[in-house]
Amino acid sequence: MPLSGPEFDIETPRLKEVIDRLKAINPKLATNLRRELRASGEEIIAAQRAELAKRPPRVGSSQKKLRLITPRNGDKPYFAFRRTYQPGDTREGGVSNLRDQIAAGLRTRVVTAASRDGVEVKTNGPRVGGSNMARVWQSKEFRHPVFGNDSEWAVQFGSPYFFGPVTDELRNNMRDRITRAVDDALAAAGG
Repeated sequence: MPLSGPEFDIETPRLKEVIDRLKAINPKLATNLRRELRASGEEIIAAQRAELAKRPPRVGSSQKKLRLITPRNGDKPYFAFRRTYQPGDTREGGVSNLRDQIAAGLRTRVVTAASRDGVEVKTNGPRVGGSNMARVWQSKEFRHPVFGNDSEWAVQFGSPYFFGPVTDELRNNMRDRITRAVDDALAAAGG
């Protein structure tokens, strides 16, 4: 199943060439390298799962404000009233099934195609009504029907979990782990 949620890539050596060389020498070396490359994203995924485990605040209050709207298509900017939401308290309990499903969909993927190669951290997330809920939860706020009732809608804060916890330190750790795994595989293959 193709993953279609948020993603980012880590720069890596030419993995396709390395893996093809290892397959020619010993296919088990190539398999072990792929396994180690997939494991390289564990720290990042653990940080993302920790972020998903937190409950976002409830919507406390809202008010209409006059805002300058700048259309993305290049049309002339205009003023319009827009509703803004302020966070309230964070309550305990509730259903965290969505966050659990998003956390379960986090993966590290190794791509060695002819046109591109690399190690990616992705999520497919659960799908509801054609929407990828991993993308919805990543947004600052979103609207949804209350218990599936299309006549009553509620605003809920999302929780940007995907890019926020991925610090430069974690990216560098992942890059170092990938480089070390490739070097170890080449050393095991005899250079």
